[in-house]
Amino acid sequence: MKVDVAIAGGGPAASSAAIALRRRGLTCAIVERGDGGGAKVGESLAPSVKPLLDALGLDLERDGHLPCHGHRSRWGNDTPVEMCFDFNPYGHGWHLDRARFEERLAELADCPRLECGGHAAALTAAARPPHSTWRLITDRETIVADFLIDATGRAAAFARQLGARIVRDDTLFAHVFFIDKETDDTYTTIESAEDGWWYRAPVPNGKTVAMFVADHRAYDARVVDASSARLDRVVGDRWLAVGDAATALDPLSSHGLGNALFTGMRAAEAIAAGDFARYEHDVDLMWNAYVSRRRELYAQERRWPSSPFWSRRYIAPA
Repeated sequence: MKVDVAIAGGGPAASSAAIALRRRGLTCAIVERGDGGGAKVGESLAPSVKPLLDALGLDLERDGHLPCHGHRSRWGNDTPVEMCFDFNPYGHGWHLDRARFEERLAELADCPRLECGGHAAALTAAARPPHSTWRLITDRETIVADFLIDATGRAAAFARQLGARIVRDDTLFAHVFFIDKETDDTYTTIESAEDGWWYRAPVPNGKTVAMFVADHRAYDARVVDASSARLDRVVGDRWLAVGDAATALDPLSSHGLGNALFTGMRAAEAIAAGDFARYEHDVDLMWNAYVSRRRELYAQERRWPSSPFWSRRYIAPA
């Protein structure tokens, strides 16, 4: 199969890139793991993501996702603080059925999707630039492409093969629990604790997702990487990285999914225009703003000065 762009990885960043590529007249194909990558964790979207959703043609109300009308936190002191989205210019946010969300993105992408049996697709370059092509080898066929997008998540599988290096800014583990408890509460809740912090939100199908974030494994639960990390370079010779492969965010930021959609769309623009310096600039700008904001948020918690978790994230005043 010959296409303009081969996309390795099947998540939201891959699908958003495919949608934007096709709108620019470029052909693409997605190679993804055949095991589904595990159960999807529920996620909440902030109202500010609405322009990205509109640009991609997503209608979350039609697709049955739950409205999120605000968030409450107990952070830095014992007094709970609520932020209501009623007066937000973008309206309310959303509690996602993540699997349903990704299925809709895949429908909108409307491009060939091939599975590689639960293993990373093999990657080879036929020759050296400027005349080489990428080959993604699956169980069924080989995809030949002029350009490669790495959307393989935090593993950044292909970018690392091509010499890029993952640089960690912080190490965190998220312990995920699904509770069979329906609630009328439409808010997300975040609460700091002595050795980490808790997140809780309703998800569709009458469940609640709870997540404890710490810098060590603390519970016998499903544990996912929640570290802050990025590639030392997100663009190379006829390849670039998107989503978590480019920049992986702490869930405290609530922008992980927005980052996937944003970088996927920007990547397509860069490939169509041949302007990769702009893509690098946009990713660097987003990452620097994210790191600064994340450090500010953790610095607000001072109730446990002897806690290893919080002391590791303490930033002395300038």
